[in-house]
Order: sequence, then C-alpha cells, then structure tokens
Amino acid sequence: MIKIELRLATITLLALTVSCVSTPRSAGARHGDAAAITEEQLAQRHYQNLFEAVQALRSNWLSSRGTDSFQTPSQVWVYVDDTRFGGLETLASIPTLGVTSVTHLNGIDATARWGLGHAAGVISVHTWPAGARDTVAGVPAGKDTAAARTP
Repeated sequence: MIKIELRLATITLLALTVSCVSTPRSAGARHGDAAAITEEQLAQRHYQNLFEAVQALRSNWLSSRGTDSFQTPSQVWVYVDDTRFGGLETLASIPTLGVTSVTHLNGIDATARWGLGHAAGVISVHTWPAGARDTVAGVPAGKDTAAARTP
C-alpha cells in the first residue's frame, strides 16, 4: 500500500515539475519581443516619427510605473545610441528612418545600467552607424547598383 502511494506521489510530483518547466512563448515568438520594436515593424507602416511608432506599437512604454518621489517624480528617459537624448517628448523629433531597433528597459534595469534617476524606465533607440545604411551591397548610395554589379 505504501509503495503505491509513493509511486502516485512521485508521478504527481513529476507531472507538476514538467508542467512548470519554462518553455518559449509561442505568442511572443509570433508577435516579436514585447520589449523591442524592430526595424521591420517600423517599416511596415510609415510612421512620421518614433513617438507615433511607440504610441501605436507599445503605448505602455509611454507611462511611468508609479512614483518614486512626489516632489521630483522620475520620468521615462530616451537614450539614442547610449547617449541621453531627453524625455518622452524628444521621441517626436526622431525620424524612424535609420533606426534599427527601439527597446524598453524597466526602472530596475535602467537604474542598473545608467544609475539613479531612471526609476521610471528608459526607451533606448539604436541607429545605424554613420554611413552604414548608405551602401547597398557595398555600392555607395547614389550609384547605379545595376551598372556597378555588371563586370
């Protein structure tokens, strides 16, 4: 009787363990990373600027997650290529052309990376290096690529 109960407990424990194992989210893989906006997503629709894109694709990034101080509440900061660019209003001045990705860091991750004053989080914009986007298959922009490829 004890052996049967022990086997039943073992099988139950095994079933619970298997069901708790973390597996990749199929919805996340299908719809992309919830903490990033890719260049492809920006190109699908013709957004005038990054504020429009973030508002349409990840509007939850635009609000801070609570207050850390009532006298001087923190705000979501915008960084472009790891340089502090300003607050959320600066997203309206950044065109989507040339942006490779936009990521969101929560307050804990942003504070760990950039220090105090980032408790509301950071929107980090990543762009192409200067001149990297101006070439197509190694041919400078403005050149006839068909003529350049023929021997």
